[in-house]
Amino acid sequence: MNFFRKHRKFWTVIIIISTVALVVTSLAPVLFLP
Repeated sequence: MNFFRKHRKFWTVIIIISTVALVVTSLAPVLFLP
């Protein structure tokens, strides 16, 4: 638990980046295809 608490900000950044990447990849065909 101490390890997770120490790296909680690191894991939060990873979760945000993966969520944004998932949204971008799901929206990319809609945005970039005419």
